[in-house]
Amino acid sequence: ICRGLVALEGAKEKSDNEDAEMNVNRALDKEWETKPLAEILEAPLSALQGLTPEDDQLFGKCRVKTIRQLSNWKFARWAEAICDFAEFENLDGKH
Repeated sequence: ICRGLVALEGAKEKSDNEDAEMNVNRALDKEWETKPLAEILEAPLSALQGLTPEDDQLFGKCRVKTIRQLSNWKFARWAEAICDFAEFENLDGKH
């Protein structure tokens, strides 16, 4: 979600349609649904559905405090790569 939001930031900057809107309401807590993308990217992780202020504190210990920072965090990127390749994993032990 975080990487997608950052990617959309770049697309929105290049868009000719100033009125273009995105609907990521199911990814964000209610209070963040109407905020501009730039503000969402600098929001605490608890702005994401399912994360809490306690999660903000835990991620803060890893120096990840915003949605933008999580999008670039190497461990999140590794997890994303593992998920991407999971569908291609061969579980029968054959190559």
